[in-house]
Amino acid sequence: MQRRRDVRSPHGCVEPKDFIEHHPIFNRTAFRYPDVMPEEAETAALHSVLSRNPDFMWSEVDGEIVMLDVANGSYISFDHVASEIWRLIETPLDVGALVDRLCLKYDADRSIIESDAMRFLDRAIARDVIRVEG
Repeated sequence: MQRRRDVRSPHGCVEPKDFIEHHPIFNRTAFRYPDVMPEEAETAALHSVLSRNPDFMWSEVDGEIVMLDVANGSYISFDHVASEIWRLIETPLDVGALVDRLCLKYDADRSIIESDAMRFLDRAIARDVIRVEG
């Protein structure tokens, strides 16, 4: 993933100046335990307001978030983009605004950023790391 350049599209996202190979912005597993989504799991929508679950102990190590789920002893590690999402929802934020902020930072098509962010958020919500308010 390349950093932002000063070329903006009409939608406010950065247009790639160079060829960027299509790849997810979450290029490694954000969670270190199985990626299984329960069928009844809550999911995020663009209007959903997100907040952190305060029950998780976490720290930033070399720019990435690592956390411990004390209740079940699970260790969770976020990649750099997932860590950025965690930092952005320090105060509750809706998904649309979150995607807008990621578009300002990363040089990729908005649809890719939105798709990858939603996939991560759905997994984080299913594990109660991130909560949907309201």
